[in-house]
Amino acid sequence: MNASDRLRRRFLSWPNLIGFLVGLVLLGFLLSQLDLEATVRLLAQTDGTWFLVGCLLYLANNLARSYRFVRLTRAPLHRIPTMLGVVLAMSLANQVLPARLGELSYVYLAHKSQSLPVGQGLVSLLIARLFDLVAIGLLFVLGAGPLLGQLPTPALTYFWIALVSMALVVGVIGALVVWRRALCRLALRLLAARPLSRVPGQARIARLVGDVEVGLDALGGPRQVVDLLSSSLAVWLSNFGMLYALLLSLGVVVSPAQTLIGATAATLTTVLPINSLGNFGTLEAGWTAGFVLVGMDVDLALATGFAVHLQALVYALVFGLAAWAWVLLRGSRSGAE
Repeated sequence: MNASDRLRRRFLSWPNLIGFLVGLVLLGFLLSQLDLEATVRLLAQTDGTWFLVGCLLYLANNLARSYRFVRLTRAPLHRIPTMLGVVLAMSLANQVLPARLGELSYVYLAHKSQSLPVGQGLVSLLIARLFDLVAIGLLFVLGAGPLLGQLPTPALTYFWIALVSMALVVGVIGALVVWRRALCRLALRLLAARPLSRVPGQARIARLVGDVEVGLDALGGPRQVVDLLSSSLAVWLSNFGMLYALLLSLGVVVSPAQTLIGATAATLTTVLPINSLGNFGTLEAGWTAGFVLVGMDVDLALATGFAVHLQALVYALVFGLAAWAWVLLRGSRSGAE
């Protein structure tokens, strides 16, 4: 079975198909509750200046992601433009595929355009997501902290869940920094043990473990961790800033703290394996729930959820399609040489 067949079977597995159908049902329910005319009016009155500000923040967000991946893969800084193409392509894939499966395109494109080993690509992606959770949790706690006395009970529950989750992820990162080599050596010893020594593809798995160890070495010491955390905060500040600008472009006045809390709920729902095409449905459900918690009318929250999603999709399509073409063309030229 070749790679494309394995990929097709993975995407057409029963769990993915069931999740896709559930996502379609959720999307259908939300569309039945949506005031379509109000949503169209919101989009029709889009302010071009704020939309451009959102576009610039979208690019800043992807640039910060690119810098972080360059640091995680220990590539020279002059590789940032190439990595930016990979990240913009991944952003589009994430907008289209459910459950953030588009993130795997980063592993493929980084391997194709920069010859990054698959193991290192997977590890850098995992580490980036761990730092994302810390950054989102930290920004949520800082944003919601001043509003604790005004928040309803469900929002307070999410506040403490975010605080505990952030502490757990920080613990995982600390463990990887301290014990990364020991964990990889343990994995190699287990592979060499008699029950596993005859496993098909053992040599390939061992090479993968070696790549993982090299990838984990990118965590380095405290200075590298601070650098990765700083770039992750830049990633999410620019992301929430983009969403804030898009809300203002629609004429919806909210505070930055309200945007942060509402958008955090939307962001976290995108990891659920029940998304339909373009992540429509699950994201709007999280967006609506988050903004209702901070006082927005339900109908307006749902309408802005769909409107902002469509606006962000325009950014992803414009830059993502160009990035896919550029990275694939560059990869094919490199292969020909």
